Amino acid sequence: MKYTNYLIITGIILITGTHLSCKKSGLIVYESARSLYFDVTPKEAFLNPEGDPTKTTDSVMVLFSFMENAVTETELKIPIKMAGIQSEVPLAYTIAINPVGSSATDGVDFELPKQLHFPSRQSVDTLRIKVKRTKGMLQKALTLALELKPNENFEVVLKPNILKTRATNVRCYFSDILSPPPGYVSTETVSGADFYYGTFSRKKLSVITTAAGNIFLPPPTERTVYYTLLMRDPSFLSSVLNSYLQMQKLTGNTIYEEDGTEMAAGPFYKK
Repeated sequence: MKYTNYLIITGIILITGTHLSCKKSGLIVYESARSLYFDVTPKEAFLNPEGDPTKTTDSVMVLFSFMENAVTETELKIPIKMAGIQSEVPLAYTIAINPVGSSATDGVDFELPKQLHFPSRQSVDTLRIKVKRTKGMLQKALTLALELKPNENFEVVLKPNILKTRATNVRCYFSDILSPPPGYVSTETVSGADFYYGTFSRKKLSVITTAAGNIFLPPPTERTVYYTLLMRDPSFLSSVLNSYLQMQKLTGNTIYEEDGTEMAAGPFYKK
């Protein structure tokens, strides 16, 4: 009898415990609201940041300057991340173009995907934008301002992280301009690298890269010359340029700038 009572009491405890456990589990296992944000590099990392730094707008850039002339378009990839429970089915999300912050023209300078769906069972997606290399990018950088918008599937609630790489808005820059690097152009008080290289041009950078390929192993790319070698030791690399130009001229292959003038090194070599 005592044994039977023990079993009954034990059964009641187990049933009660299971019931409470289910209620408790029902409280903590819930589907929170899904939210989207751009995962981008802080604007401080780019050459031409704009806007109020207190706002959640960050920047990405497409630079055609170091791409081959044959390249007419490229793909800009912007990571989009989701906070919340992953979905079992793809969910449509919304991105709007802010005309106030955009100078690029849809269908001319860029193309956005016709449909935007966040993939099922994923927390990361990639927004792919086709960027076209248009002539306007040779004159000035074009901008495209994008905004994530809430819809029936997603909220747009930003929860900043320590790295400040989360944003609900993103500004894209498209440019084919290759300007002289900082310190290249002389001022009234400081002599710049143009004293050695002469006037900067896209074609001259290409020639310097070709000439440097005869000296450095492995041969450097234009990007490496521009960002690293050009300003590191102007007196040395300009001498490589000057020698190369003179040698080409002696062999009947005078090199000219795009405007038809003969390419030359800077005033240092005209003494």
